[in-house]
Amino acid sequence: AEGYYAVGLAVRMPNLKVEAFDIDLRARELCAEMASLNGVADRVSIHGACVPEQLSAAVAGQRALIISDCEGAELDIFNDTIVPQLAACDLLIEAHDFIVRGISETLQERFGKTHHCTLFQSMNPMEKIIRHPSAFIQETAPEVLAWLYDEGRPETMQWLFFTPRHNQA
Repeated sequence: AEGYYAVGLAVRMPNLKVEAFDIDLRARELCAEMASLNGVADRVSIHGACVPEQLSAAVAGQRALIISDCEGAELDIFNDTIVPQLAACDLLIEAHDFIVRGISETLQERFGKTHHCTLFQSMNPMEKIIRHPSAFIQETAPEVLAWLYDEGRPETMQWLFFTPRHNQA
């Protein structure tokens, strides 16, 4: 949306070139503004929808880290054709199984020949509240905090971290 991942990575890693994608024009504008405010606009390229061909061109057979939070478009972006082209990449993909059931399993199958997969379960909202206390938390009603922390999603999210098989011992 506003460049949290793209700009954050560029700020933390000064030699990094970041390719960001978002289907929403306002989100792209916010990302550009955040990149500018943080002095990394020259290293953050912002594009519209991420289609497999663009993603393949962006990494062009290089070792790259791909972070994907695409709200249910995982199976379209990471289709059977592009997966082999990402064999050298590490990927962290938030799986939106509540939007399309079976996304996690399908992605694991698609990447199975080229990548190892580690699953990470997001914390439920109450865990986040307990583990990350702040003054804001103490002053905010629990039901509001739960809504903020779960981003309005009906279930706890799962992340899939794929690492290339050829780089494993």
